[in-house]
Amino acid sequence: MNTMHNGKGRFHALRVWLLAAATLLVCPEARAQITPEQQAEIEAYVTASNVLANAYAAGPRREPYAEERERSQRLSVDQRAQAQALFASAFTLWQAGDYEPAETGFRRGLAIDPANGAANFYLGDILYRQMDFGGAHARFSRTVIFAPNSPEALRAEERPTTSVFAVSTETPIVFAPASPQVAFRDCAQCPEMITIPAGELSYGDHTLAIAPFAAGRFEVTFDEWAVCVRGGGCTSNPSPSDEGAGRGSRPVIHVNWNDTQEYVRWLSVATGNTYRLLSSAEWEFAARAGTSTRFSWGDNDPVCVTTARNGAQADCSFQTRPVGSFREARNAFGLFDVHGNVWEWVEDCGTPVDCSVRVMRAGARSPTDRDL
Repeated sequence: MNTMHNGKGRFHALRVWLLAAATLLVCPEARAQITPEQQAEIEAYVTASNVLANAYAAGPRREPYAEERERSQRLSVDQRAQAQALFASAFTLWQAGDYEPAETGFRRGLAIDPANGAANFYLGDILYRQMDFGGAHARFSRTVIFAPNSPEALRAEERPTTSVFAVSTETPIVFAPASPQVAFRDCAQCPEMITIPAGELSYGDHTLAIAPFAAGRFEVTFDEWAVCVRGGGCTSNPSPSDEGAGRGSRPVIHVNWNDTQEYVRWLSVATGNTYRLLSSAEWEFAARAGTSTRFSWGDNDPVCVTTARNGAQADCSFQTRPVGSFREARNAFGLFDVHGNVWEWVEDCGTPVDCSVRVMRAGARSPTDRDL
């Protein structure tokens, strides 16, 4: 989920972004790290991904949630009656303020009749009350699409679930070339980057295009932060606390959003490339890596086993782990620790009109999907 903060946090870290199509004009230290062959591979990857994206954009577009509408249209009389009975019972519970069993009832009914606009609204209302703004946004969007002239649709449009809070529950569209992703570093002690293909991320009736970029495979570490300090950057917070966990390859913590800006500015100057934090949408696209499940590996809760496919630093211990400790849990784009370990700052303002607060993604050490 998204969260916002405007000060130094206990376990707030960062993951960096690089325009994948950028010409790699690197400093002398970095020049030996990027070979002409790698540069050509990066440019070919970006071109191929954009070709796929452009071809898709030129084709016919399906209505959002078309499959759900088609499922509802195929219902038998008995199935429709079963769903209506569940909705009626859930609505009575909702009116009484008994939201937990009401949520269960609406979900059971929507599993049968997913295109019921009113039921989607009331489920969205419950999620909104729970501050699950992403889930609420997805339900309100369905209401507007499935029942556009209903009272519930009018009420749904009035709810302030902005794009900053929204979390996509749809399967992202990924324009991945046949060629493999390219991993590289701009310098020996720079973050390891990997190319991310173009794609689309849908938030109900709103679709956001994602251009190709490169993302840090790991959260920025204490060692990488120290390189920034030795290079004359990161002066506002040269020695952030490690909470006694240790430094080295553990993710740098106790850094606020302004501190992260000093790091990416220094990295941009040192390498000659434009680095920044990922946007919230870019982070979600990269973290999901083509999935729509609770976690990038599926729906199973994380476990504290470094060799497990669903391994993550979630309720394992109070301390952080070195980045990439859960090697088998990397996602399909080759990114590590998108679940667990530490929160990650992203570029976004807290709201479209208020940049005094900023947004974080990922999660610390809680095993629930709303925290991860």
